[in-house]
Amino acid sequence: MQIDPNKSIFIQLADFIRFEIYSGKRKPNSRLESIREMAIILEVNPNTIKRVYQVLEEEGLIYCHSTLGYFVCDSEAKIKENKQKYVTEQLKSFITILKNCNVSKEEIKQILGDIHGDY
Repeated sequence: MQIDPNKSIFIQLADFIRFEIYSGKRKPNSRLESIREMAIILEVNPNTIKRVYQVLEEEGLIYCHSTLGYFVCDSEAKIKENKQKYVTEQLKSFITILKNCNVSKEEIKQILGDIHGDY
């Protein structure tokens, strides 16, 4: 994972784990690394990982088993619901930027088509 010095490490780490869950790299009920292990892997403070895990737990993406550690939630429906909500929020923010730049719907469609194929 590449850390962007211009963006909060906390946000980047939370997104990194979210994307692994949303993309299917982390399967439902699969065990996450311990806070300490994840901190070593990502070379960050364990308190940051603890905070990331707490936020993802509040979102319902992961859960903590008191003696076994953290796991991806067991509900594919919940993961899909969170993914849809996350993507919608990101698109709303991006569309606000485009509107503020006076970019038309036609221009948006053209840009999306250029980047990701025909829409």
